[in-house]
Amino acid sequence: MPTISTPLPRSKLVLNAAAAAAPVAIAFFLGNLATIPNLGWYETLAKPSFNPPNWLFGPAWTVLYLLMAYAFYRVLRQPDYVPDRRGAIRAFLVQIGLNAAWSFAFFAAHSPAAPCRDPGAAGCGGRHGLAFPCSGSPGRTLLRALRCVGRVRHNSQPVDLHPQRLSRRMDRHFINAHQHGEPPVSTTTYPSLKGAVVYITGGASGIGEVTLRAFAGQGSRVGFVDIDAERGRALAKELRKGGAEIAFEACDLRDIAALQRAFAGLKASVGPAAVLVNNAARDDRHGWEDVTPDYYDERIATNLRHMFFAIQAVAPDMIAAGRGSIVNFGSNSWWEAAGGMPVYTSAKAAVHGMTRSFARDLGRHRIRVNTVVPGWVMTERQKQLWATPEALERHLKRQCLPDPIEPIYLARMVLFLASDDSAMCTANNYMVEAGSI
Repeated sequence: MPTISTPLPRSKLVLNAAAAAAPVAIAFFLGNLATIPNLGWYETLAKPSFNPPNWLFGPAWTVLYLLMAYAFYRVLRQPDYVPDRRGAIRAFLVQIGLNAAWSFAFFAAHSPAAPCRDPGAAGCGGRHGLAFPCSGSPGRTLLRALRCVGRVRHNSQPVDLHPQRLSRRMDRHFINAHQHGEPPVSTTTYPSLKGAVVYITGGASGIGEVTLRAFAGQGSRVGFVDIDAERGRALAKELRKGGAEIAFEACDLRDIAALQRAFAGLKASVGPAAVLVNNAARDDRHGWEDVTPDYYDERIATNLRHMFFAIQAVAPDMIAAGRGSIVNFGSNSWWEAAGGMPVYTSAKAAVHGMTRSFARDLGRHRIRVNTVVPGWVMTERQKQLWATPEALERHLKRQCLPDPIEPIYLARMVLFLASDDSAMCTANNYMVEAGSI
């Protein structure tokens, strides 16, 4: 006769069930977290969204784990059941493999067939916030995707996927929690910018870097200057590998003679400027009572003076060409009566007067001069120094639009003002501040 086992007491049965189910359940969960493309687990926690892939997958996996635990409970009614530790290890490895295969196949299948418009990503730009290639055959796409493992991009910035380092950055993900999706990195294509020579100051990081990449994506010939020589050279090298025509000159813009030499070097490399983007600035905080004459002069040299002399350096070539576009960066800070950096706001307020005067003087040569006014833009510098959750929450309440401003939105405005599509736009301010003023 078959042997009939006697059921264990309920309390002991539950404990045994938990002990047996835990290794496999944890293995499946760790398999999810360990799969590099599955950044969505972190994103779902940090950025609630009504996008179905975000709010469906979390509950779906939860239900799966509950069903699995219930199955274990039924099996474990047999008192001689022994936890399958080898099965847990196999489940962990299988889950990693399945997640990797599914994720790579999904993103390869959903990548557009057209070439990337984010050349700075060096083959790893694209959609869904992940650094996957967006051109080529499915097989080649999958191979390049494999080479991109660990180079996930979040808000167009590289993200370190090491679990401990990533967890330490979760507080900064609050900044993105207000967004219902990442701003797409693609831009409108302007035919007039293909082959156009563009000079950018402060192009190695922040808004300048994103603008530089945007012009490279238009097929422009771009020269840029920056005080950070190492980062500038690395960025130029990266973009050249992607086929862009890029020139870089290291330069401290407070030294006007160095600025003039740097622009001469750019002219020799990529040609005379048709577009100038006066982007470089530094919004260091300071109290009015601590400002000395030397500090005041240094802040003006950092945030205003170089703009004047950059225009002076490129204007003769624009006049000879009978056309040109100059874009100066202002700031929303003085419009909002912001405190805590009075020399910076003074310099940025002066940018608008300079723009209008140059627009009058150069307009007869069909050279347009405009000011772009950014709001509080979420560059890495802002996130690291000042964009605390509390400060951002206060600023978002001031804006008409509820989302933080990403650098790509500024780059798009600059592209428009540099192109022939804005041929009758000059002597004006173009606000990209989400209605905070």
